[in-house]
Amino acid sequence: MNETTILKRLDQYQCLKDFLGVGWFKKMINNSRPRKHPLHWLLTRDIPYTAAVLHNLTDNLKITLQVIEKDPKREEKEKRLCGKLKNTPEFYSVLPEIEWVAYLKNAGFPVSIEPTYPEKGPDLKVKINGRNIYFEIKSPNNLEENYSDEITDRIRKIRSRFFVSISLRDNFSDEDLFPVIKLIQKKINVFERENICQPVSVYYFSSSDIQEWYGYNGLNPPHDLYSNLMKYPLFWEGHKAKAKVTFHPLKDYSGNTIVGIGGPAKFVDNATWIRKHLSKTLRQLPTNAPAVVIIDVTFSYADDICVEDAIYGNSIYTTLVNTQTGEIADEYWNRERNGIFQSSTRISAVVMYKRKVSNDGFIEFERKIYRNPMAKNSLDKDQISTIGEMVNY
Repeated sequence: MNETTILKRLDQYQCLKDFLGVGWFKKMINNSRPRKHPLHWLLTRDIPYTAAVLHNLTDNLKITLQVIEKDPKREEKEKRLCGKLKNTPEFYSVLPEIEWVAYLKNAGFPVSIEPTYPEKGPDLKVKINGRNIYFEIKSPNNLEENYSDEITDRIRKIRSRFFVSISLRDNFSDEDLFPVIKLIQKKINVFERENICQPVSVYYFSSSDIQEWYGYNGLNPPHDLYSNLMKYPLFWEGHKAKAKVTFHPLKDYSGNTIVGIGGPAKFVDNATWIRKHLSKTLRQLPTNAPAVVIIDVTFSYADDICVEDAIYGNSIYTTLVNTQTGEIADEYWNRERNGIFQSSTRISAVVMYKRKVSNDGFIEFERKIYRNPMAKNSLDKDQISTIGEMVNY
């Protein structure tokens, strides 16, 4: 579905149109940076998919606004909701919130949206079978890509003769993003002005600690590295930098800067990724009531195995060998003790949540719920069946 088609069909999404305004749709559709369009992922899909998601969002938003309408902090919560829908990164986090409000409300349970800024706490409070259950909903699918997109979009517009290779470490954070972008922009200008003809690797430890290594391409170590160990301190200490940026001058090239980006901050295995976000969630959860964490994996490559590794511990294959004969005595699958359920009793259950479009053009949801056997506040079978499909483990 292209942009013109969406504008022509806005009347079919009346609630969404009224809440966000026609002007916002036009402004975002005409945005010169389409990756920053909250609906960019919809514009690249086929018409049935786009129509189904927009219809679903409109219907669920209508129910969500009805829930907020009875809230004493209605204006604040409507403003927060509108702001999130209009903001690209937050759009992906608020979408499952709206879907779960509608799902639980339609199931006949009292729902309240929590909290109101600057308060902190779970996203939803729902009374199921006379018991308050708190829900924290996470959709971290685009976190790593945001770093990549933001840096790439800004740097590749600069005309230069450089290929810029960027590696982001796992301790790279939001506060480092714009200092690194400004650093790269500045270095391109300096190296162009100085007509640099050799590669330069720049190490960003912090905004006040930036070190350079002229002549190093970031890959091949110097031929005298081991005979002059103290000559190349960055070879040994560079791995501690939050970002390493290597500027490769290209012969006979003049155009937009070519950008390559990677590293642990962008590429992380899905089990570690889920476990990381579950750990961050713990401080949001109450200690005296059941708490369910929902992980929206629609836009990720996470599957059941990744979720199980994250919550129960990574799968490992163990082989026991008889030390006297050298023969294999036993072989079996086991788990490491790094699962979130092994370290926290605060999470009652985790739900793996995913949306897809059926053959007849309707949105379908997958809600697999994993119960924490160590939970301080457990859910009963009826509550579990209301929330999702129980996965026996």
